Amino acid sequence: MGSTCYNLNETQGCADYIKRALQIGKDSLFHVYQASGNNTLGLLKFRDKQYNEAISFYRKALKIAMYAKDSAWIGITQGSIGQCLVTLNKPDEALPYLQNALRISKKYDDQPSTTRSYTELGNTYRK
Repeated sequence: MGSTCYNLNETQGCADYIKRALQIGKDSLFHVYQASGNNTLGLLKFRDKQYNEAISFYRKALKIAMYAKDSAWIGITQGSIGQCLVTLNKPDEALPYLQNALRISKKYDDQPSTTRSYTELGNTYRK
């Protein structure tokens, strides 16, 4: 439901659904729910141009992904952090995040993520 609200630009409803969802469930995919939920909360903050808050949520998701050794979510969240840092005009800080996101997306042949990573790297080198 939170993802649907996000796609409909319903920021507050989305955040409420996701925050509630983060409090339930403790199965084998719990880390995925936690990483995904925090990542989506970061996307909401990014969309609202609250970049530092977005980075905070992305870092929570990254910490969970690293603890679970989930390389897909590590790549996703590092790419998101890198994108925020580029937007904040901090290309030197963004570069390692974006390079790692690119490496992971290429490893798993994830073309949309690879394309995003190359685009953000291009934006970083332009600054």
